[in-house]
Amino acid sequence: MNNLANPDNPDYDETLLVTMNTKLNALIEAEIGDDKVLLERPEQQE
Repeated sequence: MNNLANPDNPDYDETLLVTMNTKLNALIEAEIGDDKVLLERPEQQE
């Protein structure tokens, strides 16, 4: 395993890590969106 986030790694590149993290966050937002939690249960219709 090559841990690119380890500053001791010769391939460490903070700019690359920030770019990759930004892309990942955008994908997560597009796929999942906001976490909408119901605070109250919907009323049952009879």
